[in-house]
Amino acid sequence: MEYDTNQNSKENYAKNELDGYVKDWKIFIDTCSLLHFAADKFWMNIIILLQQYQNRIIIPLRIIEELQKHEANTGKPELAENAKKCLKVLKQLINAGFVEIRGEQGDNFADNVFQVVFTKFRMTHKLLLITQDNDLAKDIIALNT
Repeated sequence: MEYDTNQNSKENYAKNELDGYVKDWKIFIDTCSLLHFAADKFWMNIIILLQQYQNRIIIPLRIIEELQKHEANTGKPELAENAKKCLKVLKQLINAGFVEIRGEQGDNFADNVFQVVFTKFRMTHKLLLITQDNDLAKDIIALNT
C-alpha cells in the first residue's frame, strides 16, 4: 500500500511539473524520447495540456529524417517498426496541431540543431528539451553555466 501512495505522489508531482512546462515553455523532443517505450503515455498526458495552453511540441526536421532513416533499417526490424509507428503518431499530432516541425534542409545533425537553437533563444524564451540522451542533456545544461 505504501508503494501505491508513493507512486501516486510521484505521478501527481510529474503532472504538476508538466502543466507548468506546457503553460510557459517552448518544448522540444529528441528522437530517443519519441521512440521510448513510454512515449504513448507521454502523449496521453501532454495533449490535454497542449490543448489547454494552446502550445505545441517542437520537433526539428532532422528528427523526422532520423525517424525515416530508422524506419528503413532492415537490419533492425524492431527499431524500424517502432519508427514507423512513431511517424504515424506524429503525423496525427501534426494534423491536430499538437506538434510543429521546424528546420531547414541545411541544418546539421539533430543534436547540433538543439545546441544552436538553445544557444540562440535561451535568453529570450524558456526552453525545455525532452531527451533520454545523457550526453545531449549535459551539453544543453552546460549552455546555462
